[in-house]
Amino acid sequence: MKKFLWTLTITGALGAYAYSKRDEILKYLIQKMIAFDQTVEQTTDYLAKVEKVKENVAKFSAELKASEPVINSLTQEIENYREQVEPLAKEIQAKLPQQNN
Repeated sequence: MKKFLWTLTITGALGAYAYSKRDEILKYLIQKMIAFDQTVEQTTDYLAKVEKVKENVAKFSAELKASEPVINSLTQEIENYREQVEPLAKEIQAKLPQQNN
């Protein structure tokens, strides 16, 4: 019986203490809920931004693949131009008078 009364007293004391602190506890819990809601909103915003970046990357990748034939063609034209210009450059350089240092 003593144990029961002791348990009842402690439980009652804890209950009375919690009841007296209810406003502080509620305030704390509300602050935590608000912080959690803000975190959820920030995470949602971040996920939306990540999705937008993924879309942009997919678009850029598609554009890059579509431009690949043009890039290859330009590369080939530059290579052909180089093959034509190099002999001319060597010929012009050979015709220039040698300068003494």
